[in-house]
Amino acid sequence: MAQSHPDCGWIYQCDDIVVEPRAHRLERAGKSISIEPKAYAVLVVLLQQAGDVVGKDTLLDAAWGHRHVTPGVLTRVISQLRHALGDCASQPRYIATVYSLGYRFIGEVHRTPSCPLPADELLPDVASNDELVTAEETPTTRPPVPPPATRWLAAAITLAVIVAVLAAVSLWHAPADAGRQPRVMPQPGLVVMPVALVDLL
Repeated sequence: MAQSHPDCGWIYQCDDIVVEPRAHRLERAGKSISIEPKAYAVLVVLLQQAGDVVGKDTLLDAAWGHRHVTPGVLTRVISQLRHALGDCASQPRYIATVYSLGYRFIGEVHRTPSCPLPADELLPDVASNDELVTAEETPTTRPPVPPPATRWLAAAITLAVIVAVLAAVSLWHAPADAGRQPRVMPQPGLVVMPVALVDLL
């Protein structure tokens, strides 16, 4: 079976509803439906975690980031989504309320890759000898491992550089007390200055 590319993205389909997050596309019964970007972000998170309860905080964070918004904003967005999908809160087919916790997408969701896979990543379903080929059986290529002598040489050079740096640092920063003369404090003394007496009269 063909393996999907991890960065490819998905197209989500449930009944006649098609959601393609990369193209910001929402269709119902073949008709394009326009909803606000925040509602679309909430819908995508619900589809990505279809069948699981998604907490209100997770949905608020996905659509509004770390801004402080009231839970009433999320309730309004869920109402808008239900209207766009032809769903209702009392008998939900797609979005169910899990009281005091969050919401769950309960419809059966089918995912398909939204971009074509490169030819080298597609694996045939059946090999030429009619044996099934899986991703685990395909040989993986590893980067070449350098010979042991090269690794030892690199380790020796690295060690020599570290020793040289440590020696330079120790010579650069000699201990603070090394080579200093003890400090001599001057003693107070009496200084006699010659003074000339001049007759002022």
